[in-house]
Amino acid sequence: MAYFTVAVLTVHPTPSPSHSVSAHGTSLTVTLLVALAALVVGVVAGTVVTLWRTRRSPRRYEPAIPRPPAPVASAPPPPARTDPPALGTAQAERARLVEACAELADRLRDHQPGLFTVLSRDLKAVGITMQVPDGEYFSADRHNPVGIEKTSNPGDNMRVAATTRLGYLDHGVTVRVPDVIVYRSDGADHAP
Repeated sequence: MAYFTVAVLTVHPTPSPSHSVSAHGTSLTVTLLVALAALVVGVVAGTVVTLWRTRRSPRRYEPAIPRPPAPVASAPPPPARTDPPALGTAQAERARLVEACAELADRLRDHQPGLFTVLSRDLKAVGITMQVPDGEYFSADRHNPVGIEKTSNPGDNMRVAATTRLGYLDHGVTVRVPDVIVYRSDGADHAP
């Protein structure tokens, strides 16, 4: 680029002393303009050549296909996730979470029926079923009696009159038995 600029300056004739001052000024102006044009052409040509070379050469900064890290021979294997103590801990934590949701559901049942419905649906989705044994025959294994309601109908004797606190099963395993009020006929003389 510099060579081209020097060549243009040397090819353009230098004014002789016999020329007038105005011709000398014009000649110098033309020489400077030609030199400036040559400089611009050189810069543009250099940029084009650089871009062309960059396009043709392989890209240096693109990462190659990532390789998995090499295994470290001295590192011990990670602990198994189904470790019996960890599994026992997870089951205990799930049981505690189910109990907490059961307590919350009891509070929502009467005061926030919409939220109770949502919580019930979500518990059912993960295998938790509610027990509302109203009308069933009382069983000490499956129910916790918290009260008695007198009845004159002998067919209702020892049936669950109402569930005061829901029972819960986690995939068929009892988490909490329901608290119930049991019907007792007028002729029965002992509590369930």
